[in-house]
Amino acid sequence: MDELAQEVLDGKWGNGTDRKERLTAAGYDYSAVQAKVNALVKKLESTPVYYTVKSGDTLSGIAKKYGTTVSAIQKLNPTLIKNVNLILTGWKIRVK
Repeated sequence: MDELAQEVLDGKWGNGTDRKERLTAAGYDYSAVQAKVNALVKKLESTPVYYTVKSGDTLSGIAKKYGTTVSAIQKLNPTLIKNVNLILTGWKIRVK
C-alpha cells in the first residue's frame, strides 16, 4: 500500500474524480488508499528540511527553490535570520 500511495502522490493515478475512478477500476479501495496518501503527506510535511546557504544565494531564491516564502523561512529561523536581506554563506537554515 505504501508503494501505491507514493504512486498516487507522484501523479501516476491522476487527480480528483479521475484518480478515484482509476483506482476503483483497478480493484483498490479508494478510501483506504486516500487515507494512506494523507498519512504520507502529513509525515512528509512534518519532517524538517534544511538548506546550507551557498555563496550567491538569496533568501528569495532559496524560498522559490523549495516552494515556500521568505517570510515562512524567516519564521522558521527567528534567532538566525533577523534581516531577510542578510544571510551568510554556511548558515544551515530550516526551509520547511
